[in-house]
Amino acid sequence: MIFEKLTTSKNFVEKWSAHLKEKNSKVAALTILKLIEQRARKGNTQEKQKWEKFQGEFTNAERISKTREQNCDMFVRTSCENQSDPKSIIIWNGNGVRARWNTGESELRRLVHATQPDVLCFLEAKIDSEKLYELQGFQEWTKEQKYEQTYCHWSECEEKVRRGCEGILILSKKKCTIKTGINHPEHDQQARVALLEFKDVNLLISYHPQGGFTIKSQQYRKEWEAEFTKYLTKISSKILSEKKFFIWAGDFNVNPHRSDWSERAFDPIKSKLPKGDPIGCRKEDQEAYEKMLHAIQGKNLGESIGNVKRTCFPNERSLTRNYGQRIDHVVIQNEPCNTQIRVATFDVLQEFGASRKNSSDHCPLQVTLTSRDEPQEEKHETQNTEPNAQNKVRECEEQNNSLLDEIKVLAASILQTENIMPEITPLSEAFLSNTEEDRFEEDDEIECYLTESNAFEDEPMPTLRGIVGEEQVRN
Repeated sequence: MIFEKLTTSKNFVEKWSAHLKEKNSKVAALTILKLIEQRARKGNTQEKQKWEKFQGEFTNAERISKTREQNCDMFVRTSCENQSDPKSIIIWNGNGVRARWNTGESELRRLVHATQPDVLCFLEAKIDSEKLYELQGFQEWTKEQKYEQTYCHWSECEEKVRRGCEGILILSKKKCTIKTGINHPEHDQQARVALLEFKDVNLLISYHPQGGFTIKSQQYRKEWEAEFTKYLTKISSKILSEKKFFIWAGDFNVNPHRSDWSERAFDPIKSKLPKGDPIGCRKEDQEAYEKMLHAIQGKNLGESIGNVKRTCFPNERSLTRNYGQRIDHVVIQNEPCNTQIRVATFDVLQEFGASRKNSSDHCPLQVTLTSRDEPQEEKHETQNTEPNAQNKVRECEEQNNSLLDEIKVLAASILQTENIMPEITPLSEAFLSNTEEDRFEEDDEIECYLTESNAFEDEPMPTLRGIVGEEQVRN
């Protein structure tokens, strides 16, 4: 109580700092250290900065913090001296840190315990540093998991409807320099972009505007993407000069190809959708995305290795039928500036998220890095030499059609032997088309046939009517 009163007196911190400096001493009492820590974590930015400076200079606190507008960097003091590169990275639009932490199973903890990433980038964090400190057990848990750096970047929009709807939380076992924003006053209020600079790796994280259902929100998306593309062009020059391995990842809110999304993914909001393709699936959205790729001479990592699983689902039932979207991406350069580092593995972790109970609608993305000197692991079964997801779809459909033709010939041969030759109904144009059609009603009981070789199929195989009748099978 006495300490609280003292801290409110004018110039208290300055006077105390001068006294300790004159005596060449530091604060050691645990009770006082705890109170100093509390003062460094509450109040306006100016007050926090004053106490953070005092804490760093006149205490031996293991973990210290540095607060700026919309940012707070919390780190282990000794980690500043050790810079190295991450080997394992998780990028996840978790849709609220508190929601993923406070639930009974705490999916955030389960994800980290299962994957043990060096770096976790949590998008749409919806939390500031004060609320983060208040999460019960969070600080102890990050220390237990050996995360030496916790970085919180939050939204500060004047409009209440937009306040706190974005934000990025970063947990890192490797010390890095973090820069936020794209140098645009209006867009940077929403806390959508963070650049993590490690020793030989730069990791850019972005959460793109969805576009909503109004002309105003769609126009904002267009403006944001234009400014972000300019930012990527500047980043490209920086990458060339520093010769670092570059990764760009996050929730881009775009489906690059028609095969990346199902119409059924939009069932919960279909009454709000305008005519034509949904936002994020339109040609203009795909063209904007292509311009971003061109700005950094990049390529979509999932497409380049053939792992094009969908990443976002409206409900858990949609996951079993693959009624989702592929709007979360990882991009690397076509020709990396740092040739000593390469991607070892990439995956979409569909066992997390996907709108399960108490979870986000997005699935996490996992990337592992290795050096060229280390032996290369065997390719995953999901990898494919085809760079384009649509080529994979066509190949699978050709295989299916070839198999069906063989079945028809075999069936015709059997029926001719029995002197029975019913009329064969040709396959529907919809099935033979390269464009996906989702025509099921919500209560359909038809199972969705999903295989590793055909990850995009939203429909079950059609029934071949008129080839083999039920009675002939029995006989």
